Amino acid sequence: MQCVRRPLPVLRHAGRPTDRQPRRYGPSRRRGRTQRGTYNPLVMSAASPQPDRSEERPDAGTDSDAGSAEVVFPARVAIVGVGLLGGSLGAALGRRAPETHRIGIGRSARRLEQARKAGLIDEWRELDDRRPLAAELGIVCTPVDRIVDDIRHLAECLDDGALITDVGSVKGAICHSLPAVMPRGVVFVGSHPLAGSERQGFEAASAELFSGRVSVVTPLPSTPRRAVDAVRRFWQRLGCTVVEMTPAEHDHIVARTSHLPHVAAAALTCLVDDAFRDLAGGGFTDTTRIAAGDADLWLAILENNREEVVEAIRELESVLCEVRSALEFNDSDRLREILKLAEQRRRRFEALRSRSTAPERNAPADDA
Repeated sequence: MQCVRRPLPVLRHAGRPTDRQPRRYGPSRRRGRTQRGTYNPLVMSAASPQPDRSEERPDAGTDSDAGSAEVVFPARVAIVGVGLLGGSLGAALGRRAPETHRIGIGRSARRLEQARKAGLIDEWRELDDRRPLAAELGIVCTPVDRIVDDIRHLAECLDDGALITDVGSVKGAICHSLPAVMPRGVVFVGSHPLAGSERQGFEAASAELFSGRVSVVTPLPSTPRRAVDAVRRFWQRLGCTVVEMTPAEHDHIVARTSHLPHVAAAALTCLVDDAFRDLAGGGFTDTTRIAAGDADLWLAILENNREEVVEAIRELESVLCEVRSALEFNDSDRLREILKLAEQRRRRFEALRSRSTAPERNAPADDA
C-alpha cells in the first residue's frame, strides 16, 4: 500500500442535493394510553387545522387532501422477525403503548410461541401464511438481504392504507427496490433505529433498547408526507429522536459510523490470538466488542452497502498510511498532528453528546 501524504479525510454528506441539514425530531413526551381508532396515515381527518409545513423539504411527497390531524397510534402492529430488534419492539410497545396488539411473524413456530410466552407478542403466525392480516402497521426486522422479499410478502396480506417500515441498516438498496413491487394502497417508508447489541435473539430483548436512541427515516421524494410523519411519530413514541434524510445520505454516513467500525474491529480481532489474551486490556476489549456480532448478518450488511464501505475503507487506509509514514520517517510533528486532531475530534464528539438529555441505555448498543 503506497502512502501519499494528503489532508486527513473528513466525513462529508455525499449525495446531498443541497446544503440542508437532516431534519431532527425529539422523542414523544406522551405517556400512558393513546387514542384508539382506525389507523390510516394516508387518510386523516380534516377537522383540525393543517400543521405548518413551511420548513418541509420542497421535494417531499404531497397528499391530495388538504386537511390534517394527529395520526392515531396503530391498534395492531405486525412484527416480522422476532429476534433482538423485533423482540425489543414488542417489549417497547408493551410498555409504551400497552393498548396496541402485537402480531409476531417468523419462520419458527416454536420460537414465536416462546416469544409470546415471554410477553413480547400477543399472537403469531408463520411467514408463509398468506391469509389476510389485520394490521395497520408492519415492521420488518429481518436481515437486510431478506428485507425486500419479506416486505413484499407482508404487503400482499395487508389492507389498503396500511403502512410498512423496516429496521435495516442499509437503505438505498431497500428503498429503491420496493416501489415497483408494492401493492397499490400499501406504503413503505424506510427507517433505521440505531440500536442493537452484539447479542442475538429475543432473549436479549429490552423494552428500553430504543429509548434515547436515534432512528433515521429515509423517505423517497414520492413518499406521502403523512406516511413519513406516521413513521416518525411511531419511533418517537418508543423514545427515539428521529432524523430524516435520503437513503443515499444515510448509507454514506453509516458506512463510516457503523459499518467501517465493524470492519476495523473484525480486522483487529483477527490480528490477535489466544496467546495474547492476558495482555489484552480495556482498549482492545472496547474496540473489538462489536466483532462478536453475527457474521452472516454483517456479511449481508457490508455487501448491500458495498460501494460506500469500500470508499470508507480507502479513507481509513489513507489515515493509517499517514501514521505509518510518520513512524517510518520519524516525523514526530506529523504524528502529533494526527493524534491531536483525533483527540480534539473525540472530545468535541463527547461534548456534543453530553448536551443530549438521552437516558442511559440498558443494553450495550451498536448501530447495525
